[in-house]
Amino acid sequence: MQHLVRWFLFFLMVFLAGCASNIKLDPTTKPRLDAGVAINPIVAIADQPYFFGRAQTWGIALGALGGPVGGAIGGGVGATAARNEPEKIKQYLAAKGIDVSSIVLEEFTRQIKNRPDFADRIRDDGRFQMQLEILMYGISVPSGFSSDYKPVLSLRASLMDPDGGIIWQSYDWISPKNSKTNGHPYDRYFDNPETFKTVFKSAAEIVVSLVLEKLE
Repeated sequence: MQHLVRWFLFFLMVFLAGCASNIKLDPTTKPRLDAGVAINPIVAIADQPYFFGRAQTWGIALGALGGPVGGAIGGGVGATAARNEPEKIKQYLAAKGIDVSSIVLEEFTRQIKNRPDFADRIRDDGRFQMQLEILMYGISVPSGFSSDYKPVLSLRASLMDPDGGIIWQSYDWISPKNSKTNGHPYDRYFDNPETFKTVFKSAAEIVVSLVLEKLE
């Protein structure tokens, strides 16, 4: 049960850390961006994928029943999956050549270049730099009654001046309870690698859009 609590606290910590990291761009600074904005091709990413399945959901429910039996059963059921699944997902993505960092970088670059106010400012030799960080990625059930898993993705983008100071920062995320991404049975993710690729692409499109909405 303690493992489940730690996992939940990790999720909460990442969410709160991201929420505290929004910094508005000073309107007087924007003209300086004519010196160019380079997007750092190295995207920082969480070491382990996030996974929350039916086993954890029911584990928490059983643990909530209280008593030594409910707590022991609930903790054992959820903790095993919580330990094994993230590493399984990580190894599968690596084996199939699915790079979440590249998916997010490509989508971010596409969207910001499509903006009239940044189309001519994005270039490799830009004096300003955009840094992307994926604080969380993975799959999760929306609830214990669902057998479909949806993508989870959180992104923080930071715009730095030539001296390395952060002049704009934006964070946003997509949860498994969203209605804009499709869910799939657990086995389908591992039967067809395109499933992982498709859900992360759809999640990236949404999260990048939310992040860039704050770049004014």
